[in-house]
Amino acid sequence: MLDWDDVRHLLAVRRGASLAKAARALRTNATTVGRRITQLEERLGVKLFDRTSRGWTPTEACARLLPHAERMEQEAFALERISAARDPSLEGTVHVTTTEAIATRYLMPHLGDLRARHPGIELVLSCAERRLDLGRREADVAIRLMRPSEPDLVARRLMRLSLALYASVDYLERRGRIAKDSDFAGHDLVSFIEGRPSLPETEWLAQNCPGGRVVFRCNSVSTLAEAIREGIGIGLAPRIVGDRDEGLVRLDTPNPPEPREVWLAYHRDIEPSPRVRAVIDFLAGTLVD
Repeated sequence: MLDWDDVRHLLAVRRGASLAKAARALRTNATTVGRRITQLEERLGVKLFDRTSRGWTPTEACARLLPHAERMEQEAFALERISAARDPSLEGTVHVTTTEAIATRYLMPHLGDLRARHPGIELVLSCAERRLDLGRREADVAIRLMRPSEPDLVARRLMRLSLALYASVDYLERRGRIAKDSDFAGHDLVSFIEGRPSLPETEWLAQNCPGGRVVFRCNSVSTLAEAIREGIGIGLAPRIVGDRDEGLVRLDTPNPPEPREVWLAYHRDIEPSPRVRAVIDFLAGTLVD
């Protein structure tokens, strides 16, 4: 009978195309990965990878096995989710993934309340650029800035984030206020790095701040707000962030960007877990309009 752990190593090498990448994904070493693949080849009696200086290339036999291996993986993850959900305890770890801005600006002020209500829960908070896979149990709960599309996830809209233009007090003293509506000539702007996640905001800034020159870009809301506060330029920020910062001045924004929606998501298999349910209910009651 096949060992699922061997199959797990097969999938990691197939996806990483090298022992080193597979080892990082599996949190082990390349020697162990290579040995497990060799053992699997001997057990199956087929060669699964061609070893070359450019990496490990899957053979035809590997390609035929791949759909079956992936189905084994999905069933293994399902077993983990369902088993975790059957634990009746209100103690243990709950892993939440979200953005840095939501974690620091919205969640941190309230986590003491969660601790007081459920002292047995250990909260793990990941602020990862990569979207963690709830189906693979990379996290239990996700808070995202767009509605999840994965078929087995339960999604709930939590709140809407309104945005506006801000500048620092120091910047306005040095550079002056906007001379008239939509005239940003001679002013510096800060913006997100261009890309799909921030496309609405970057397009809005280009269309509504004519004459302005972008002098700084980043992919972090918190860093962008700090850049505005340090007087680097004028930029967009969530109003719940900018309006609470005494160092920032909200500028007239007559045609603001469409508010961002914040969504909570979790896999339906994990919902019966009391500790996960407690965190879900806490987040739903905390992150509200």
